[in-house]
Amino acid sequence: MTTDTHNARWPVRLGRRTGRVWGAYLRGEHQVARWLLARGWSSALAWGLLWSVKLVLLAALFYVAFWLALALALFLIAPYVGHALYAGTQWRYGPYGFGLYNDLDQRLDRPTFPEDEW
Repeated sequence: MTTDTHNARWPVRLGRRTGRVWGAYLRGEHQVARWLLARGWSSALAWGLLWSVKLVLLAALFYVAFWLALALALFLIAPYVGHALYAGTQWRYGPYGFGLYNDLDQRLDRPTFPEDEW
């Protein structure tokens, strides 16, 4: 392990930082528990409150992560779905004027004016 922290790789620095944050969180949690115990709460009730707060925060984290993952999946899948829907199509002049036609000369877009016929 390196003794010079300026030359440490980023995973080492990230691990140290994560350890410091986790230790600070645990110290804060114990401080809150001691504060609740000093106010006359029972030990089980104080730790139950702390665990319920942890579970609510974890549920909120999973909720946000789910919607972010769903949005990312839709963002990544949408181009493939769009390409599959319009595979073999092109904009060109066909039997019914300029428009989007497939390989069978079927027009896929509607005319923009009512007097245009199919």
